[in-house]
Amino acid sequence: MEKAGIRDSEQTARIIAQHGHRIAQLAAWYLEGRDVDDVLQEIWASVYRNLWQLDDEARLLPWLKAITFHACMDHRKARMKRLQREVPLPPESWSALESFVSAGGLSLDEILETRELQQALSIEMDRLPGTYGPLLRLRYMKDLGHQEIADAAGIPVNSVKQRLHQGREILRSRLAKSLCKIRPRHHRVRTHKEE
Repeated sequence: MEKAGIRDSEQTARIIAQHGHRIAQLAAWYLEGRDVDDVLQEIWASVYRNLWQLDDEARLLPWLKAITFHACMDHRKARMKRLQREVPLPPESWSALESFVSAGGLSLDEILETRELQQALSIEMDRLPGTYGPLLRLRYMKDLGHQEIADAAGIPVNSVKQRLHQGREILRSRLAKSLCKIRPRHHRVRTHKEE
């Protein structure tokens, strides 16, 4: 038992030495430079705990990328739960958001050109269930292609396309519900649950 623990520690140290810089860059990119060291500790602890699951050395890098993706997205979601705030929107942004929610309105790409809306949608994306928010973020805020997202998340390209479509629909539905609750004269999007 002790030999296995020593062997796993040595193998983890080798993986960190070989891929640590690349994983740190990826985590910094996902987290926009915030809390990277904390998440890296979680990533390497997860690698150590789950190293026994890796049976093919050729799958190491995709496996590391998937662990990094999930750790970073979990951290973003936890951070968003801690941030209970409102995002003020100017009147022109309010109109653009209403257009996105209404049928035949602006596209998500057009909405994201406005900084205030980008911030509001970023918060809402983080609150989406599962991987919908992170995948939408990678597609629309980081401008990654379907294959790049699939590689980063460790899922098939068709799954990425399906989840992006479903995520856009869930986001649209949630924004529609939020808009019904919010009075337009205040020009604010509430991003926390009202009690």
